[in-house]
Amino acid sequence: MANRLTGLKVQIKRVAKSVIPYKHRFRLRGSYRWLFGKMGILCELKYDINLPNAELVGNEAYGAFYVYMPKLTEEKPPIILSLGIGEDVSFDKDIIRRAKAKVYAFDPTPRSVEYLKNQKMPSSFEFFECAVGAKDGYTSFCVPAPDSEDPSGSIHGEVHENGKQELIKVEVRRISTIIKELGIREISLLKMDIEGSEFEVIDDMLKEKIYPNQICLEFHERFFRDGKSKMRNALKNLRSNGYALFAISTSRLEVSFIKREIIKKSIS
Repeated sequence: MANRLTGLKVQIKRVAKSVIPYKHRFRLRGSYRWLFGKMGILCELKYDINLPNAELVGNEAYGAFYVYMPKLTEEKPPIILSLGIGEDVSFDKDIIRRAKAKVYAFDPTPRSVEYLKNQKMPSSFEFFECAVGAKDGYTSFCVPAPDSEDPSGSIHGEVHENGKQELIKVEVRRISTIIKELGIREISLLKMDIEGSEFEVIDDMLKEKIYPNQICLEFHERFFRDGKSKMRNALKNLRSNGYALFAISTSRLEVSFIKREIIKKSIS
């Protein structure tokens, strides 16, 4: 498999060089990294269990995740932490509509804040203008330039793929702080699309013995030189703490995990 991927990479670059003028090729470097990174992920990710009744939640074209709905609808109400909004709340609206969930959403990106001001959200949706990370306090946060097509900001701006960046200071909280402040006893589902911060959040959360029933996330390993290693460690950490990977979205970007004990109880 590895040899096939290497051969495919070479072929893609040869075709690009033959049809794209030299002065424009530098713009494709980020795309190369993204594509080849995702090709690598497909080799790394392996399903642990098959849940045929998992359902896609959100806009399939952008920001959708598979969720094991039978477990979610058992909880009254399901408590969702939605980390990273961007300019799409289809997942949040859909999970509220279908599971009557309470959603706490977090995103410090100014464009996301402005976007939400123009959205009519259900009363069970609560938004916090802060980032989520491994330490409480304030941090530098890179936001895309106003003319960028991608609205997503990142704590890891030096390796972000948006091009031109602007630095702002934002508040950042740990998951353990959030659930304490909100009085949350159990997280029904944790959704993360936080542009590279997912690795430190996973580590910190599991060290604090916080175990959401389901975790839906997008890995941004392509932002880091050691991204593959970060992803392998995250997968190992999740699995060693009782999680099983049960779904990969149709976009091949988003993955979903569930606690194994939940599946065992539902089967027995």
